[in-house]
Amino acid sequence: MTVRKNLCTRQQDGRGGTVQNGAMSSQAAASLPQPSVPESQFDIRRLRDAFGHFATGVAIVTARGSAGQRLGMTINSLASLSLQPALLLWSISCSSRSHDQFTGHVHHFAIHVLGEHQQELSRQFHQSGQERFAGLEVVDDAHGVPLLSGCLVRFECATEQIVPAGDHSIVIGRVRHIQEHPGQPLLFHRGRFGRFQGVS
Repeated sequence: MTVRKNLCTRQQDGRGGTVQNGAMSSQAAASLPQPSVPESQFDIRRLRDAFGHFATGVAIVTARGSAGQRLGMTINSLASLSLQPALLLWSISCSSRSHDQFTGHVHHFAIHVLGEHQQELSRQFHQSGQERFAGLEVVDDAHGVPLLSGCLVRFECATEQIVPAGDHSIVIGRVRHIQEHPGQPLLFHRGRFGRFQGVS
């Protein structure tokens, strides 16, 4: 596993800007094309709303923390990355309370892709200030990762690499085991849950 420490720490670059720890060299950065619209012109809320037009599935990631505590959170940033080797990725905000655990201490985790019947479960793992595993039937795998039942598919993974990316960190996992169940996916679009309806 490749893990970079202090992923979200920024420092001055000497020109009034900031650079990420472990950032690329100035020569490499200079070779990148410049954005057509200055970053400062983007309103964060507008950008978030624009990203929201892209409908996604919904998943829950679980793991075991450094002190043995159960970790779990709802995500919609899941993406397939590679077939050979079998890799997937998801991202976590640097401001998340679980960020340092997932990026610095977790070596194994599980991704649970939710079905259309699991909307309340998604909310349970999104809300703060409560025991997210309360009332759930949970089985630990060989690495102590809590596994949830009833999802469409579960990917049990080993952490392969952590990549800093702006105000998030990208977690790349190597898929070790897959378990599937029939059903329809839970979808998320512009802040609302939905169901899949095929077109002829």
